[in-house]
Amino acid sequence: MKKPFDIMRDDLLIRHQFFRCLRINAEPLPPRISQPFAVFVAVCDGEAEMVFADKSRSPARMEEGTVRIMPANVRRRTHSLRESGAELKVAGVFFELRGGIDFLSLLDIPEHLDKGTNDTLFALMTELDNLNSSLAPERNELLMSV
Repeated sequence: MKKPFDIMRDDLLIRHQFFRCLRINAEPLPPRISQPFAVFVAVCDGEAEMVFADKSRSPARMEEGTVRIMPANVRRRTHSLRESGAELKVAGVFFELRGGIDFLSLLDIPEHLDKGTNDTLFALMTELDNLNSSLAPERNELLMSV
């Protein structure tokens, strides 16, 4: 008989979709975007704000060192709160349960992560950036599963 962890390990597939470093300016990036998978956003320099298409959600202010998890299909746009811009690291990841269900859509992800979770995710985003930077120069995007 399987233990609960064994069932989860067999049933959960984590697929890396993309990783990018972006420099954004104070003007909102049109249009609003959404992806069919979770997006992790880390602010590495500056301050940024996400404005959501769903007006019932307040804009999300993010300071340097902050990580936000955007569930799948959340329409938003992001802009810097500083004239000098902001640097973001962005990773798209699909957490799929057997049958194609997005696992994160079943969870209530808090608006603000606790410090330990935030710091761990920020360190992981930094490692993804290091991995991306260590690839051959002709490959400027992380193209492997993580």
